[in-house]
Amino acid sequence: MAGENDLIRIDLDFDAPKPPPGVTYYLRRNAAAIEVWRGVTKQQRVNFGNNEAVIRWEANQENNEVDIRLQANQGNAGVQTYFVEWRESQAGPGTATLTFEARNANGVVSRDSVTFYKFRTTVIVIGGYLQGWTLDPQATNDRGIFLLASHLYAERGYDVHSFAESDQEARGPGIGSGAAYDEAWYAVEHRRVEYVVVMGFSYGGGATYNLVDRLVQAAAQKLVGEEITRAFAIPFTAYIDAIVHGSRPPEPVRQAPRMSIFHVNYYQRIDNTRFPPFIRNGIRGDEVQGSNRNVDVNAQPWGGNINHTAIDDNLIVLGLDPQQNARNEPGILGHFLQQVNIR
Repeated sequence: MAGENDLIRIDLDFDAPKPPPGVTYYLRRNAAAIEVWRGVTKQQRVNFGNNEAVIRWEANQENNEVDIRLQANQGNAGVQTYFVEWRESQAGPGTATLTFEARNANGVVSRDSVTFYKFRTTVIVIGGYLQGWTLDPQATNDRGIFLLASHLYAERGYDVHSFAESDQEARGPGIGSGAAYDEAWYAVEHRRVEYVVVMGFSYGGGATYNLVDRLVQAAAQKLVGEEITRAFAIPFTAYIDAIVHGSRPPEPVRQAPRMSIFHVNYYQRIDNTRFPPFIRNGIRGDEVQGSNRNVDVNAQPWGGNINHTAIDDNLIVLGLDPQQNARNEPGILGHFLQQVNIR
């Protein structure tokens, strides 16, 4: 459905085209924080009476009954799909559970549950020049910062959103706006997210600065039509060889994002790239004023030869190296986990 990115699909597998004699199926939720829909287009809501709905096998218009009329000849007899959504306006608890129950005259004979968690933190990751985004855990070549995004999403359970730097406006009155900004803005204003994390590589580092700056302006009611009315914090930001977004020739970012509680900056100073034509003397990051940690990787025993194209693929920088602890270098992941312990 256009504009929707928060529907979670669940399948109920009954192993039979209809329930056994004397058995009735139910859907039960423990909080009104979640809505349940029959389809991805949200055309039919499951109406819960006292947070419970009876699953019927024929059409029924009663308010607390669900018509699922399974078709045995469709090859999926006994399987029904639903879509679950956390209600935007629901402050409510941080978790909600949806339970399927099969009951007979003696009580519950079978039960299964799924628990949904409300994210309080959203993580925005922005790649470098011409770097397409991906959360594919197998994509390791020239996708370094997205490899970290994939790890945070798949292995650590954070709400992660990845973007290309070209998704963001680099200059003009719309500077800092774009798909990544929209995601962060919507998360705070409508999904009641309390914490925003932003990190980026190269032009994505510059886009990180601009995005956060625009969020700060929106929170200060300085952007008409973009006002943020809910409180939020930025517990962590990170640059990898950050370059002012759209700068030609490339100029390093030398300021940490505003409002960032803890900022880390990994950079290199040896790059001699001469391509594309607008690059004259290489692409190099620099020390960042206001950063809690500045790391010149070329000054480290493990990073003497790392240039701009290699720095975001370096597992030590990302914090994903198997020997990370032995190197006494937490990398971005290590710093992130120290600062962001709320999902």
